[in-house]
Amino acid sequence: MNLELFPSLPTTEKKIRKKTVRKPSNFQKIILKHVAGMEGCKDSSLWGKEGKLCSRLIKMYGSEFLLWVEPPEGHKVQSLTYYFAVPFKYHLSDQFFQFKQEKSFKPPEVSEFNPTSPNIGKDIEVPINKPKTLREFLNYGKNIAAKQRQDSTSATTGKDESISSNGGLPSKE
Repeated sequence: MNLELFPSLPTTEKKIRKKTVRKPSNFQKIILKHVAGMEGCKDSSLWGKEGKLCSRLIKMYGSEFLLWVEPPEGHKVQSLTYYFAVPFKYHLSDQFFQFKQEKSFKPPEVSEFNPTSPNIGKDIEVPINKPKTLREFLNYGKNIAAKQRQDSTSATTGKDESISSNGGLPSKE
């Protein structure tokens, strides 16, 4: 049948769709990196068991660490249950300590420092006479508050009020 004569007829040719390979999840990446013989494995029970063990390891150490760490002695293990046994558990904890140190280390930022400038940071006012007893401590707080009130009222009214002996309150005139 000639399709040029009948252009409205549908063609019987099927479009071939390209198969896309999806990216493996973090669980799959960790399992493939650490467990031997899982590359071509289609057995869902093995993947389920290893996935459960992998989720326990991720809760303990985090997926970023498990993707970073190399298998012990460069050889893949038969199952992730090895990482719960004593020698491999210590191997992981040592590697985790090293990972945390590398991750937390940040080189210090170089700031502009001028040794000839008189001020490097902010000036902090430090009281000369600190209170030594409870009575001095309580009176010290009253005197500081009175000085602050005096400074604020003298700044707004222009009058200089002195601190009286009635607890640091301004005198009534």
